[in-house]
Amino acid sequence: MKKCFLLILAFSTLWARPATSQSQSQPVAITHVTVIDATGAPAQPNMTVVITGDRITQIGKKVSVPKHAQLLDATGKFLIPGLWDMHIHIHRTDEPLLLIANGVTGVRLMGGVPEYYKMRRQVESGKALGPRMVIASRLLDGPDPRKLPPPAPGDTAGEAEEWQGMVDGGLPRARIVSNQADAKQAVAMSREEGADFIKIHDELSREAYFALVEESKKQGFVFVGHVPTGVSAAEASDAGQKSIEHLQGILTGCTTDESELRAATEEALSKPPEQRAQGMLAVQRRTVETFRADDCASLAARLVQNQTWQCPTLVSRLGIRELSSRSDELLKYVPVALRVRWQRQLASYRDPPSEEQEVSKMLDQKLAEAIGIMRRAGVKFLAGTDVGPAYKFAGFTLHDELTELNKAGFTPMETIQSATRNAAVFLGKDEDLGTIEKGKLADLVLLDANPLEQISNTRKIDAVMVKGRLLDRKALDDLLAQVAAANAK
Repeated sequence: MKKCFLLILAFSTLWARPATSQSQSQPVAITHVTVIDATGAPAQPNMTVVITGDRITQIGKKVSVPKHAQLLDATGKFLIPGLWDMHIHIHRTDEPLLLIANGVTGVRLMGGVPEYYKMRRQVESGKALGPRMVIASRLLDGPDPRKLPPPAPGDTAGEAEEWQGMVDGGLPRARIVSNQADAKQAVAMSREEGADFIKIHDELSREAYFALVEESKKQGFVFVGHVPTGVSAAEASDAGQKSIEHLQGILTGCTTDESELRAATEEALSKPPEQRAQGMLAVQRRTVETFRADDCASLAARLVQNQTWQCPTLVSRLGIRELSSRSDELLKYVPVALRVRWQRQLASYRDPPSEEQEVSKMLDQKLAEAIGIMRRAGVKFLAGTDVGPAYKFAGFTLHDELTELNKAGFTPMETIQSATRNAAVFLGKDEDLGTIEKGKLADLVLLDANPLEQISNTRKIDAVMVKGRLLDRKALDDLLAQVAAANAK
C-alpha cells in the first residue's frame, strides 16, 4: 500500500508542473510549413502560421511576422490540428503527459470519476500540462450485484479507493438505474458532479434506457454511449442518442432478423458461461447469414437523418496478442505491477475454438461492409480508442485507431478529420477548434512526414502546440522520459 501511495505521489508531482501549460510569452511563427488544415482542402505548401497567445493570428504564404517572434523553420514538415481521442478512460495521473507527447490535445472521457474533474481543473488553471477534457457522467448501467456502488458525495476515502482500483487496472464504478426515479436522480447527480454529457451503458433495461432518455432531455443533457440489448440502434438513434460507441447494435440492425437476434442475445446472456458462449456463437452466425446491404443502407439513412454519430473504436476489436505485439516497447509507461498483470493475462490467453475464429472473421468482414455503407451514406465518425484495457496506451493507441480507420476504407483526410474537425463539430467547439484557420485556438501537431500519403505518419511528431504553448521534440521526449522514470519505481 505504501508503495502504491508513493507511486501515485510521483505521478502527481510530475504531472502538476505549473509552467508547462502556459501559452507562449512571445508570438511564434512556423515558416515554410505544409498546412493540412483538416477542412478537406488540399495541403497548402510553403505557408507561414503565426500564433499569438493561444490563437492562430495569421496564415498565408506572405504574412507580416511580428517582431521578436520565435521563428520555427518547418521546411519539409506538415502541420495538422491537434488530435482528439473521443473515447478514452484515463486510469493514472501521468497519462495526460502521454497524450500530449502523442499530439492528443483533447479527450472525451467516458465515465466521470472525481479524479477527472480534479485533472481538468489543474489543466484549465494552468497548473498542469494536459489535453482539453470533456467528461461524461458516471457509467449509468443496470443492476449487477457483483459491482460496488460509487462512493457517496464527499466520501473522499471511497473516492481514493476507487481511483486506486483504477490505477491497478480496475474499472470505474457505475451508477445503477432501474426505473424513472433512478433515472431522474442519476441525471441530477451527474449535473451536480459537473458532467458534460450522459453516458449510457450495456445492461440497462429498456425501461431504464428510455427513462434516461427522457430525463436527459428534460435536464438539457446530450446522451451517448452503448446500445443496451433491449434497444435497437435505430431506436437509439430515433430517441436522440448523439453517438453510438463500438458500433453496438449496428450489425444486428443490418439483418432481416433483428428482433429475433436481440431476443436470442438476451437469452444467451442470461445463461451460465459455457451455454452463454454457445448461444452467442449461434447469434453471431445468424447475424452473418441474415446481413443485408439494403437493410444496412436503410439504417445508415436513418442515422444520417437523426445526426447520430459513430465512434467505432476499431482497435478494441484487436485481440490481446495482437495488441501486445505492437506495444512491448511501451510497457515502460505503465506501473510495474500493472505490467506484470497484463503479462499474466497474455500468458493465460488461449486461442478460441476454430469455429469461433471462423465466425469472428466473418463478423469482421460484415462489419467492414457496414462501415463502408455508412461512410458512403454520410454517417459521421469519430476516432476513439477505449484506452483502459490491457496493452492500450494513452496517446499511442490513438495512432493505431487512425490506422484501423484507414484500413476500413477512410481516406487519409477523412481519417485525420475523425480526430480533429469531426470531434470539434460533435462537441460544438468548431468555432475554436478542429481545423487550422485564422482566429482558432492553437492546438497543433507538427509532423516530419505527410499523413495524406501514409496515415502512420501521424506518429512522426516533431512538435506539439497545446493552448498556444510550443513543445519541441526534446520537450516531448522529456515528458516521455519522466513518465517512464516514474513507472520504473
